[in-house]
This record gives sequence, structure tokens and C-alpha cells, in this order.
Amino acid sequence: MTDTAQFQDIVDHVTPDTLRALAELPAPVVSFYVPTARHRPESERAALELRALLEPAADELVAAGGSAEQAQELLAPVRALQEDPLIWDEQAEGLAIFASPAGLRTFRLARSVGPARVTGSVAHLIPLVPIAAGDDRFVVLALSQKQVRLFDATPHSITPMPLGDTPADIDDMDRRNVRQSQLQHQHQPRPGAGGQTAGHHGHGADVSSVQLEKFVREVAAGAREAIGRHAAPPLVLAAVEEYLPRLTETGLLPTLLDDVVAGNPDATAPAELLERSRAIAVARLDAATAERRERAEELVGTGRATVDPGSVLTAAQEGRVGELLIDPDAEGIAGHDAAADATSLDEAVVAALLTGAELHHVTGLPDSARSAALLRY
Repeated sequence: MTDTAQFQDIVDHVTPDTLRALAELPAPVVSFYVPTARHRPESERAALELRALLEPAADELVAAGGSAEQAQELLAPVRALQEDPLIWDEQAEGLAIFASPAGLRTFRLARSVGPARVTGSVAHLIPLVPIAAGDDRFVVLALSQKQVRLFDATPHSITPMPLGDTPADIDDMDRRNVRQSQLQHQHQPRPGAGGQTAGHHGHGADVSSVQLEKFVREVAAGAREAIGRHAAPPLVLAAVEEYLPRLTETGLLPTLLDDVVAGNPDATAPAELLERSRAIAVARLDAATAERRERAEELVGTGRATVDPGSVLTAAQEGRVGELLIDPDAEGIAGHDAAADATSLDEAVVAALLTGAELHHVTGLPDSARSAALLRY
């Protein structure tokens, strides 16, 4: 069992809404990224890493026009965090820290990040884009008559999802239906002598095909609401294989994948579900990334997309970017000033978020660019 699967409760969720909130932080903003660990002694090294990152930050703030007093005040919460030993005992794989006049924001991440400090007029959000964009996100539906479970997953993590209106098992569905029937009839006149009232019969060892079909449909309907109707991630089914065509026939789960984690999943731990579903999901996730990359390649040079950092920033500020594709680890366009391009990209990410653009993590962009803007007009 992987540590990530065991300790997902301490990870902070980072979503597009999170990025939009961070995009609105007032200047100046000092962004820190620290690789962390879940266990000693590795977790103790993270505190030392942050201390090293902190040392030049005050001078950078003063160089940007602030006073030494303002710099110390802004960084004081970061220093207190660095010196608190209990903080480092409750970490995941990475830690993002944002210090601004609005206060301190921290996020424990389910994936590792490289050590970094960026001082600027906006938050340095690029390392968070792959997490928030959800381009590596999928959902696992573990299904049997005795137990229904939903999991939010990435190739590196898995965490339980609330079922919402999804029945927890077939008996739960029956109980709900009985309650609904009772509510519908509670105000109707009672039958006279000899009249009959509705009775409920548990399925016991035998489940009729009609009852099973109803169960599958209610699971599909509940899962659809829990996962989201729009931009739903790929859905991997863990169940005996007969459930796949039944779920497909409902038409309610359009992102349900054709391959199944076969077998009754009731005794399967989340970490094992992740191991067995990963390859199925990654194949679909990689295909979606390839589709975005190919679209960028087709549109660059037509006036409908750009990879030039200055043009990307201008388009984002003008609200013309529909999708901003980002490859944080790319070398960047040859001949460009890497530092200036990095600052432009930070500002473009913030502008794109504030004007409603979608952000996606896509590797292998044209010209080794770190970003590609697909334009609305």
C-alpha cells in the first residue's frame, strides 16, 4: 500500500477556484515551493530547505521597492511556520506557500515539487497548474450489490468521494424506495376491511433482473451527480464485468472507460484499486493531452494560437485566451530571455484565470515553448 493512498486526508485540494483566489492576492507576493515528506528524517529536511529559501526573500522585497520593515512583516508568518516542528510532522509530498499583504496561504500537495522562491507582483502559480487543471484526474467506481464506493484519483493518489445520492448498496436502494412509497401514500385514505397495504420484500440471495437494472441505473445517476455533469473526468469501473454494459446502456456516464478492473472489489483496498486502475486511466489521460498538443500545433501560425510569451501575455490581459496550455518543465523558446519569459508567464497565468480561461498541463508544445494560448478570437 502506498503512503499517498494511506494519508490523503492531510492533502489540501487545489482547484481552478483555488488558483483564481490566489490570482487576486495583492502585491507583492512571495511564492515558496518546498519538497516535503511524510516521515522523519526526510520531513525535517524540508524545514531546512524553507529556511534557505527564506534568507534572500527580504532583500528581494526591498529591491522591489518595499521597506525592510514591510519585508519583515510580510515574511514573519513564513518564518514562524519554518520554525514550528509540528508543521513538518504533518506534510505530504510538497508544500506551496504564498506570503502577501493579505496574509499567508499554504497548501500541502500530493505530488513533489522542486524547491523554488519567486518574488513578484503576482503569485507564482505554474507548479500548481498540473494539479488544479485536473488533467491527470480520474474517478474509480467500485461497484457490487453489497457495496458502492467512489474515489477521486490521480496516477499518484486516491481519496474517497462522498456518494451523494448514489445508493451505498442494493439494500440501501430498496430502503429508499420504501420510504418514498410511504411518503407518497401517507396522506391517502386507508383501505377498508379486507384492503391490502403495500409490502416490501428484501432481495435476500436472489436479485431479479428488474431490480438489478434499477440498482445500476440509480448508481449511474448518483455517480453522475457526484462526479459532475460537465467536464467529467475519465471513469474507471472496478466490478465484475457484467456491470460495464449495464452501466453503458444507461447513457448517464459518458466518460466511462471500456476497460474494467475485473472482479468483486469489496475487499480491495484503495491503494490496490489505484494500482490496478492506473494504466487504464493513464491511457485515456495521455490521449486527451495529445489531442490538445495536436490542436496547438495545428493552430499556431494561423492567428488562432500563439506561443510567443509577449503575445500570450497580451492576449491573456485582453481576455482573448480560451485555453492556456502550460509545460512548466519546457526549455522555453530559443533566443528568448528566460527570466523575462518566466515573469510574463506568471502574469499571463493570473490574467488568464481572471478572464475565465481554461488552464491545462500539456508537454511537448511547439518550439519547446512553456505556454501556448489558444485564442477565442
